[in-house]
Amino acid sequence: MGSNSNMIPATQEDKDAFQQGMLSNYSKGMIKDIEPYAYDPIPAVNAKGGRNVDGWRSVFVATVQKDWTNGLGNLHGAAAAWIVDVISSVAIAPLATDTWWGPPMLTGVSLAIDMLYFNAAPV
Repeated sequence: MGSNSNMIPATQEDKDAFQQGMLSNYSKGMIKDIEPYAYDPIPAVNAKGGRNVDGWRSVFVATVQKDWTNGLGNLHGAAAAWIVDVISSVAIAPLATDTWWGPPMLTGVSLAIDMLYFNAAPV
């Protein structure tokens, strides 16, 4: 994040809520090493009951762990896909309204994830 960024740093409360929400799922082994870092201000609810979110950003940080790796010691492709799948849903959750992306389906179902790998992510 640059010094002129208007992103809001994640608070300890944000980090704790993320960890607690994810620990109830199958992701207990990986989630302890991933946390929210910052996000853009949440836009107001618009006339249609949603939010205008073009360009909205949310940043998470993670440290690659040994048990996330493949035989070469780099981030395994399946682990990378899991991170993209789960974190993209988690990143959208704060934007939910009563009429968009809210309960009972606060996350979503991935239909397709297109992954391009440019370089290895070592431990």
